[in-house]
Amino acid sequence: MSESPSNPPPVGSVPPKPGGTSIARILVIAVGLAGVAGAAFGVVYYQNKDVPPVDTMKALKSAVTEVDRYSKLDPAYTDANGDLIADEPKDAAKFVNPAELTFTTVVFDDADKAEQIWKPFLDHLAQTTGKKVTYLKRVPGAPPASAPAPAPKKEEGEDSPPPGDPYALNAINEQLAAVREGKLHVTAFSTGSVTQAVSTAGFVPLFVPADVTGTFAYEMEIIVPAASPVQKPEDLKGKAIAFTGMSSNSGAKAPLVTLKEEFNLLPDRDYSFVFSGDHRHSIRDVAAGKVAAACVANDILGQMIAAGEVKADAFRSIYKSKPFPPVCFGVPVTLEPGLKASIRKAFETFNMAGTSVGERYKAQKRVKFVPVDYKKDFGYVREVDAKLSKFFEAK
Repeated sequence: MSESPSNPPPVGSVPPKPGGTSIARILVIAVGLAGVAGAAFGVVYYQNKDVPPVDTMKALKSAVTEVDRYSKLDPAYTDANGDLIADEPKDAAKFVNPAELTFTTVVFDDADKAEQIWKPFLDHLAQTTGKKVTYLKRVPGAPPASAPAPAPKKEEGEDSPPPGDPYALNAINEQLAAVREGKLHVTAFSTGSVTQAVSTAGFVPLFVPADVTGTFAYEMEIIVPAASPVQKPEDLKGKAIAFTGMSSNSGAKAPLVTLKEEFNLLPDRDYSFVFSGDHRHSIRDVAAGKVAAACVANDILGQMIAAGEVKADAFRSIYKSKPFPPVCFGVPVTLEPGLKASIRKAFETFNMAGTSVGERYKAQKRVKFVPVDYKKDFGYVREVDAKLSKFFEAK
């Protein structure tokens, strides 16, 4: 599952333009959350504005470069046992054992709503560990919410920052930094961001939500409007495809690789593309016939259908990938081993039935947390990243 930060207004399908990748009258702002944390791309669309077009291929190539950078464990970490996860510190003084635990789900979730949904688990985590547990909504070290807010900064090529708390924890780079610094103790990353979190922040994947048999998986699907003449991926040549953002496995990374390797379709050469920034936005646009196709996570798709947000007969699926692991919960490698064991126990013993967490996963038929093996279970995700890192290399 891959969530994305923005919820932009609708945008129509735009055919490819020879000789360039600019899309008329649509500003695509690719916000690169790069730096030490790596890159994750969120996108906002504005229609009917007289603004210079942005080169989407340039943004894509920049994102691919970052994928290559975080495909290997950061030199700050070691991996003596070959499990592809950073080793625990040898110096006991480097372990973190806070008096109060902090928790988040994926940072793109609405923090206030997520806090309420996850309260039963937070209460269980507190009882199991003997520590107070707080849902982390603001960047660690930020001044009190009552303090005067600084003037929002605007980087070149970015839109004005959205109104609200400038210190809200709502970007992957901030989440990664908090994990790396040992200030975010239990958190979740979407599928497409787990490798980056492991490699650059010392994230240790522990559990994923699963069905009653312990099975956990979702697939990437390419969907088209029900009335579309497109019957198979090959028919997308000359069409516009909506990706969500480059932090998303199913929303961008996996479909880019799939379209190239299985169907010899390349962005700009064979199809144009836009970034919607959000799976739900992409799904709604396809259902409304506003885009030619979109690449989405089918667990989110199923959730929207079950909630009545879209009708199942409004679209068709023309491709389904191999299974991927879903959103993954874990801890920093620097967390004190005894505390880490207590957190494991909390996930293992939490009963979702009858709780808001259970309701959250009801449509996906996930009823419990099960342990995850990063080396084995995320192998396909790492394979996609490895292929994407060489995406623009000539064969």
